[in-house]
Amino acid sequence: MVLIRFLLLLCFAISTGGYNRPLPHRPSIALQATPKSPSRTPQSSPPALFSNVTKMAVCGALLGPCLDSFHSHYEVLHYEYPVVSDFLGFVTTAAWVPPLFGVAGALIGTLYNIGDGAVLRRLPRPQYEPSWPRTAVGIAYFISQYWLSGYLSSTGMPHSQLFLLLAVLAAAGFWVFDFTTTGLVVAIMTAVGGPALEVGLIHYTHQYSYLDPDFINIPLWIAPVYFFGAVANGSLVRSFRGEGGGTARKVCEVCNDSRVTLCPNCDGKGLYFSYAQRIDCSCCRGSGQVICRACFSELGVENSVEGVREFMKSRPD
Repeated sequence: MVLIRFLLLLCFAISTGGYNRPLPHRPSIALQATPKSPSRTPQSSPPALFSNVTKMAVCGALLGPCLDSFHSHYEVLHYEYPVVSDFLGFVTTAAWVPPLFGVAGALIGTLYNIGDGAVLRRLPRPQYEPSWPRTAVGIAYFISQYWLSGYLSSTGMPHSQLFLLLAVLAAAGFWVFDFTTTGLVVAIMTAVGGPALEVGLIHYTHQYSYLDPDFINIPLWIAPVYFFGAVANGSLVRSFRGEGGGTARKVCEVCNDSRVTLCPNCDGKGLYFSYAQRIDCSCCRGSGQVICRACFSELGVENSVEGVREFMKSRPD
């Protein structure tokens, strides 16, 4: 019964972002010269990003204490003033833990949004738009890693071996569920900053303690748990941002997701001849390629000539 309640809570927290539905299709339209800056997609607008970060805080506050209770259950750590949940009998936490996990979820979500921003402005990629099933599997993988860390620690497994095992699991999880520069940077920051924060909390507040620390009052194997925790949170905020429809997005039938097609004015040559004179094509600026109109809606530059040109400049030769 306790496990069923926990799974229901997990499903509720994930579902707060909406249900799995494909990204809306918008027909391409002709370019119109305008001095306005490139328009943004709904998922990247400030109100949407703020909403997604808020959802991350709620998920962190709900799920974090449940995961942390694995360590309490296996006597990895001890709270000075524990609170036991009546709804989930195995949850032993402290009153300040849910807000702390909520802030952590919001912070990781914000870092992912900032890191992904530069990439998504240039070219949407499938790994930046994970589907809800993929994200749910990633979170389940993280739950398993968290549980395994507490269970193996309670069996007396040497911390060096436990650290190596959890590090391998974290690296494998990153390779499968993320494998992006943003994810790697945020995961490393979390693996360093999380334990450092715990050192400060234990030393200055004395609100909890690890029963078998390695040095400076924490076990070393906690770092890989933090590492993949960032990856799982990153998948969640990306699903919130992309409405969880990443895998449902079809490859463009016009350009095969290259985002460019041959220039119709010069037939892809980049130039043409007039009265025996060579003239560079003004439509594609001599490149022989123009942006794929079928992809305008995904790039967020439907009505901006300047936005299209900036995107073309960002493409490698």
